[in-house]
Amino acid sequence: MGFFLKRSKEVYFHYWINSKRYTYSTKIKIDRSEWDLKTQRPKARRGKTGEANRNITHELNEYQKAFDTHP
Repeated sequence: MGFFLKRSKEVYFHYWINSKRYTYSTKIKIDRSEWDLKTQRPKARRGKTGEANRNITHELNEYQKAFDTHP
């Protein structure tokens, strides 16, 4: 399970069920310079950019939580 940034700057959620990979668009867009490839989340920043990145991180964490708690 992971989040990946496409060339369109849109965040996609990849996950596997029964060895089959699925891809879901979160419809969240973020500038490539604000994306941390290692953590697969927006970079931590201060100010308005930081607030926007924290909101995106929260939303991505909700996707992960929903996936992790699904039977």
